[in-house]
Amino acid sequence: MSAPTFSKPSPAAAVVAESTWRALASIRHEHLLREMFGSVAMAQAAARAVQADGLALPEWLEVREPPEIELPPRLARVEGSDRDTILLALHLHAPMTLLEGKALLEKAKLSFIKSMSTVALIVQAYQTGQIRAAKPLLVALERKGHEMPPPEQMAALLAALDRLQ
Repeated sequence: MSAPTFSKPSPAAAVVAESTWRALASIRHEHLLREMFGSVAMAQAAARAVQADGLALPEWLEVREPPEIELPPRLARVEGSDRDTILLALHLHAPMTLLEGKALLEKAKLSFIKSMSTVALIVQAYQTGQIRAAKPLLVALERKGHEMPPPEQMAALLAALDRLQ
């Protein structure tokens, strides 16, 4: 009798929210998702909303309908495409969920959902050499009206990035 063979499971996809996709698209850096995570998924409701506004979705982005499962109590009131994003992340056991909004990120993290915002993604991309500079992208996000850290935190972040160069 031969020994059983085990195939390595394919890595779970990172899950991206509509708001994160919009933020990255506004600075033309959606490609960072694929470069940093390899496999990336988006909830169907989020994809429809993005496409309704004329934003294209690449072939490498997997669009999926999440199953209706029970959300952790702190996330039970989340609605819209953010709800579907979290449902999909839980269903896929996503290694990372990309969300926007301080309150939503805090609730997700307190519910043991590994998550980060566009700002954190850009900083991580810079630290890992995926991009050459983070500051211009962060400034562009701020100019385009995306939710940013409070001014004192943003100033500290930009100063820290300057010291890293």
